[in-house]
Formats: sequence, C-alpha cells, structure tokens
Amino acid sequence: MVRLPARALILLAGLAVAVMPVTPVTATAVRDQGRTDSVVGRGAGRRVLLVTTDTSVRAPATVRAGTVTFELVNRGHEVHIGSMVRLTGGKTLADFRRLLRNPPPQAPPWIHDVPFGGFSPLSPGHRVGIVADFQATGTYVYFCLLTTPDGLPHALAGELTSFRVVAPETRERRPQADATIVATDTGFVVPVLRPGHHLLRLVNHDQQPHEYAILQPRHHASFEEIDQWLQGGQVGPAPVTFYGGVQDVPAGASALLDIRLAAGRYVLADGETGIATTLRVRG
Repeated sequence: MVRLPARALILLAGLAVAVMPVTPVTATAVRDQGRTDSVVGRGAGRRVLLVTTDTSVRAPATVRAGTVTFELVNRGHEVHIGSMVRLTGGKTLADFRRLLRNPPPQAPPWIHDVPFGGFSPLSPGHRVGIVADFQATGTYVYFCLLTTPDGLPHALAGELTSFRVVAPETRERRPQADATIVATDTGFVVPVLRPGHHLLRLVNHDQQPHEYAILQPRHHASFEEIDQWLQGGQVGPAPVTFYGGVQDVPAGASALLDIRLAAGRYVLADGETGIATTLRVRG
C-alpha cells in the first residue's frame, strides 16, 4: 500500500510538526458549539466540535483543560485531515500562518507537541472523534495540510483556527472502550463490530508508530489510486469514502477513537507502513 498523506508527523517544506498519544474519555451528547466551551455527555467527559468546510474551520474560543473528545465534522465538499500544536512565547494564529507560508528548515521553539493523535482523512458529510488529554494551558492551533490541486495547503485556504485552553473546573472520570484494535509488526488484530456508536481503543504493540484509518474503497480502487487522488488535490470523483481515524499512535501507546459505523465491510489501513486489514461491522 502506498503511504497515504495522513500521518501526524507532517512535513511541509521542511516544517516538522509532531503530535503525541492521547488518553481516553468519552461523551455522547452532541450539538454545534459555536464559540462556547463544550457539551457534557452521559457519564463523564466533554465534547468539543471542530466544524470544517473547504475554506474555514470553526472551534470554540476556549476549552477547559482536561480530557476532551474533539469531534471533527466535515461540512465541506472535500476530504480533510487535522492536526494541532500549542504556541508559546506570545505567538498567535497570525504567526503560525506566516510560518506555513514561509516554513523554516526546522520548527521554531515556540511550536510544541500536544497530546492529540491527529485526524486521519474524513470524507464530506461524516464526523469522528478523538479523545485528548490537554493539561497545558495556552493557545492551540488546529489545521489541515492536505492540498488543493495547485498545491496550496488547506490551512492557507482557510482551514486553520486557534483556541485557548484554560484551567479546568472539575476532575473527570475515564470510561472504558467497548472494543479494542491492536497493531503489531505484522498487521492489525480487529474484532467484529456491531452497527452503531463505538469507543474503540487503538493499541500499538509494535516498535514503530501506526495510523488507524477506516475507509471503504469504491469500485475496487487500489491504494495507489487513492493515494494519487489525495495527493493530486482530489480532482474528479472520490475513489473512496473515508470515515476518519487516528493519524499517529506511537509505539507502545494507545488512543481512543469515537466513531459510528453502519453494517458493512471496511478497510482499516496504515498509510505509513502499508498494512491493511478488513474490518467487518455486522448487524
């Protein structure tokens, strides 16, 4: 399988932005956030919506520190991915935007990793959640670095925003996943799932990072065709439906994916190592 451009280690003309593993929690109540903080779901946990189009992304102005489910909703017409970084030194979204336009050989010291695995590709009309444990307060930037047909990163087309993480108010509980997917050095070990909402624990037992991307190729499209379509700016009909996932789970770590799947046959793929397996959802 050819590497899909959907890893959390993003290289943009020499600018390297890495992200870290996530820690589990969940929420189930969902509504658009606008510029508010978050929605409390059943049990424990908070959900924050990131609503993206092809030229914008909307996020809350502030998010309380702690364990949060970030849910990406794709209301555009193109496939999108998503990553986050934290800024220090008084830097702002405008500074980060200038950096993307003229990236230096190395990421500057005011850009920091955050505990967020990054969203794998998500097709229009779909949503997916990743759980993150944010303890450091300050300014965070969310962005997409897939490109337009002329090579412009989606972030510079408008899919770029910032929010502030502020001190938490209460201690939060951590629920359990309802199913586990394991990556090894030879492939994925997957359960058979039932249709509906799932909180999937993604465990990496290998010695290298893995991506966990869920997709359905159309008309027997090959991974090479899918890769060329994404890297070429998504020209023409999509050869695949992307349901999201986590871009990067480091060796020995785990992540939590909040997703709803209908009955059917899916592919679970790692665009970095090329491993892939069938994921069945049976009613």
